[in-house]
Amino acid sequence: MQWTVDNILIPHFMALGLNASGEWVNSLKVRDDNGEGIISGRKYTEQLVYGRRPNQDQTHKGKAKWAYGMANFNDKFIQWLQIRGLTDYGFQIAYKIADEGTNIYKDGGTDLIEILEKPETQRRISEHMQGLYAVQVKNFLEREIQQAWQR
Repeated sequence: MQWTVDNILIPHFMALGLNASGEWVNSLKVRDDNGEGIISGRKYTEQLVYGRRPNQDQTHKGKAKWAYGMANFNDKFIQWLQIRGLTDYGFQIAYKIADEGTNIYKDGGTDLIEILEKPETQRRISEHMQGLYAVQVKNFLEREIQQAWQR
């Protein structure tokens, strides 16, 4: 499963241009749950997939309050601004997001997670797994042959 994260999910994330700080990539974890592979990551994965909707409170005061909080107290947003050299425009950018939603939202979302369900991806994973099993079987047979000759 780690192969899928390293060779499919992360490269797709980068190709979508979603990387800001590297935190999302570093947060990805893989675990086995009764033979089923589970990939987990940061809660904001939802916003990477669907985007952020405009504020429910569309009054100027409501949007300005949210934008002020984002621009001045949200470390992740501030880091995103710094990476892009936009720290002087934090309030304006946050206000626009509060007003219109993010571009991801306006574009209908991304296929960040859906990529894992696409037939091409399933084929690549299957081919990789077949290769792993072939190596394991080969190694097993080699050990068995060596043990048989040592008897």
